This record gives sequence, C-alpha cells and structure tokens, in this order.
Amino acid sequence: MFYSGFKKQWDKLSSQGSLSTRELQVLIGILESAKREISEGFLIPYEIRVTADVYSDLLGQALMNLKKNEAQAAAIIAGAILDDGLKKIAKLKNVSPLSGNTIEPISHDLKKAGVIIELERKKISQWAEIHNKAEHEFDEFKKIDRRDVEEMVKSIEEFLAKH
Repeated sequence: MFYSGFKKQWDKLSSQGSLSTRELQVLIGILESAKREISEGFLIPYEIRVTADVYSDLLGQALMNLKKNEAQAAAIIAGAILDDGLKKIAKLKNVSPLSGNTIEPISHDLKKAGVIIELERKKISQWAEIHNKAEHEFDEFKKIDRRDVEEMVKSIEEFLAKH
C-alpha cells in the first residue's frame, strides 16, 4: 500500500526534472512516516497479506464443503491451513520447531515460547485430531459431528487472524 502511494508521488515529482525544496520535504515526510510505521509494526509484510487472503479463501471453501455435506473435505482443508499457518507463525516469531514439523509438536513449541497460551494449544490439539481422522481414519471421522468440523474451520480462521 505504502509503496504504490510513494511510487505515484515519486513518478509525479521526478517527471518534472528537478525537485523543489518543498517537494523533497514531502518525499522525506513520506519516507519518515513509512520508517515509523515499519518500526512500530504497523505495516504487514506483503507475504503475510497474501497468505491471509489465501487462507481466508480456502477456509471459505471448507465452509462451502460443509454446506454440501462434505465434512471430511472441509476438515482436511482446514487442517492443512492450520499446519501451514503454525509453521508460518513459528517462522515469524523465530521459533524453531524442536519437537517435530507437524501440528502437535509445533503447537507445543509455540506454547513453550510464549506465542500461544495453553488453551489455544489444547484447541489446536483437538483440531489436529479431527484433521488426522479425516485424512487417515475415515471410520473414526464418521463419528465426528459436522458442527465440530464447522467450529474447527471458524476457530482456525480466528486463531490465524489473531496470530
């Protein structure tokens, strides 16, 4: 967002040849504002924005699958998003997964690092169980209530938005 605004201003001002003192002050003000926003954490990296959009779209697809009575597909999609999201959170927070590279171990490492609280780790564990049953134990998955899968999808979206 910032870049495109700056680029437009820069293109406009630089096309005039030389810059006046006032025009340079405007550009310096833009750069100082951007520096302040970056240092205070207000500018979200582009990769995170794109990832959030993709997650939102895929979790929306999972909800559509639920409406079509395809709870297994919804649980698999949501679990995959959770897995990827936890890995991205760990990377963003500089937490090296020590226990393993799947949902459960990463959630334990995030808890140990103080990134998530115990209640969130327990919810993640429940979501991982639903996801694993959907992927590997279909007979067990059939025992899971559709509303639990719907809650999982919605809660994963809220969790990822928070972190």
